[in-house]
Amino acid sequence: MHRRHALLLLLTGLFTLLFSSLGLGAPANAQTPTTGPISVIATTPADGATLTAAPPEIILNFAAILPDIEAVIQLQNANKELLNVGQPIAFNNRTSLKVRVLEQTGLPAGGYLVTWLVRPNGSKPISGKFAFILEAPEGSSSGTGDTTDTTEPIKIETGGLGLTKSNYSGGFLGMIGRLLAYIGLAGLAGALLFVALAWAEGVEYVLTVRHMIAAWAIGTFGSLISLAALSADIKGVSLARGMLPTSWGSALDTTYGKVLVIRFLAMAASVWVARHPERVVDPTSRWMAFGGPGLALITYGWSRHSEGILSVPFGILHMVGISAWFGGAALLARVVLAGPGEADLVTALKRFRGIAVPALGLTLFSGIIEAAFHLGGARNLLNTGYGKILVLKILAVAAMAFVGTANRQFVRSRLARTRTLPPRPAQRLRKSVRTEIMIGAFVLLLTGWMTGAKAPDAGSSDPAAVNKNTLMSDDGTFKVEVTFGPKKVGAQVEVHFRLLKPKTITNGLMTFTPNDVNAASIEVPIEGSPRYGFGPDQGFVFPASGTWTITVTATGPDGDLPAASGQFAVRNQDGSEPTPTSSTIATDITRQTVPDITEPVDTTPVKAAN
Repeated sequence: MHRRHALLLLLTGLFTLLFSSLGLGAPANAQTPTTGPISVIATTPADGATLTAAPPEIILNFAAILPDIEAVIQLQNANKELLNVGQPIAFNNRTSLKVRVLEQTGLPAGGYLVTWLVRPNGSKPISGKFAFILEAPEGSSSGTGDTTDTTEPIKIETGGLGLTKSNYSGGFLGMIGRLLAYIGLAGLAGALLFVALAWAEGVEYVLTVRHMIAAWAIGTFGSLISLAALSADIKGVSLARGMLPTSWGSALDTTYGKVLVIRFLAMAASVWVARHPERVVDPTSRWMAFGGPGLALITYGWSRHSEGILSVPFGILHMVGISAWFGGAALLARVVLAGPGEADLVTALKRFRGIAVPALGLTLFSGIIEAAFHLGGARNLLNTGYGKILVLKILAVAAMAFVGTANRQFVRSRLARTRTLPPRPAQRLRKSVRTEIMIGAFVLLLTGWMTGAKAPDAGSSDPAAVNKNTLMSDDGTFKVEVTFGPKKVGAQVEVHFRLLKPKTITNGLMTFTPNDVNAASIEVPIEGSPRYGFGPDQGFVFPASGTWTITVTATGPDGDLPAASGQFAVRNQDGSEPTPTSSTIATDITRQTVPDITEPVDTTPVKAAN
């Protein structure tokens, strides 16, 4: 007994070490801060510096890694007027914050003040300020008579996805991998839970062991396919090479990749209980037996890049509810109802109702919460691909609930007073439970489809996924598809490019130009073809509302291609439609007010060592 306890403690420690080493002890994109107060050690521009040109960006360097914070950085001129800046972005391993200065040209000479504030979660806000002077260069005029637009374009260095040589993870193979992983894990975890809570005698049946091993094999293979698909996409290799452990290192650079690695290892380790399901009914090994499947279930809390800390537990609960329901029903159909039997089979059928009903309630509750997190409002229910899949899933769950409820009522009415399971009721009930399982498999298919689809998310009322633009030159020789959004002032824009005609291009460039205001255009280089893209964390912001023009230029196999262009509207910051004559609008960050009552911070600049 002491050896078993020691083994349990050892496995617990290994799982804890695995979580911490792969960076999943905190929500996605979170970092563990170093200890010590938050203080600024240097700024760009430096405090009191004299410049001859407006700085392209403002940078704050901190003495420690920043925890999860709310950040505000403002820039104002001598008249205390706020100037347009972008949203604060953490970089340099979260030791620095920067904002892009959107009004770099036409700024008059004079003094400028930068005020900043950071508010760590659960702590008091900390703020500071520094100033710099902008001098007019020699030979320049500060007069306002010249109204020529001299606004220089903002060149975006995305560091994005670059060329997409494959798209296994988001395509058919990725969806099949997720489906098999769902079915296998749900079948194994739900069956183990059913045996542990309602049918301890089931471990004596050979069919039970075979069912557990089959579920384990399906789940492990599906997890491997999902991991291989992501690794192949990141490294640009074939799916076969993506299955090699040597290709998984690149997947560890992303949160979703870490999740898939942990899920595969947890499923592989679950063979220990799949081959010996009696370990879930042994009090000395029960919790250790649930370790592998339980860890795999937990990883579903981090299945999306955009999920925050609040959505993680609901993602886990949703998968637990589906597994308890689907896995238990699958064990009923394949083992309990395989033929007539004695009293233990009748008892198992009756007790499953005590598992299925709470599992149904948990699935519905957690599913509604998850939908609220990812859908971004009822308006996206029918006008986005994610919303349409969700509607289909709701209908499938309703059908599964209807069939499952009918099955439970049949057991309650026909087997209430019998101690054995007759052949005819067993055969009839088995067919009905199979129907329930088939609908459940369809639900899991839709779940895998939704995981691969782009969710609108509550933070984006105008997601990139519903803003597909097909642009073509006048002569039809150049045709591209550009998907980008949100088209709203102040929101980080995600961009995806796909070349339709010709087959290859070089020197590609996307230019976003405002038509209604004197604001800087935005240039995004296309690093290759046929696909290119970057997420919102590497994107840009629209500084002004109104009508904009997107122009795509490139060089084809036979020389420069004619431009492909089109117009689109950028909404105001509050989501309202732009007015015909709009002016530059402050972003979310510039509209906030920095409190005056804050803890003092030493903002004396420190010169970097040569």
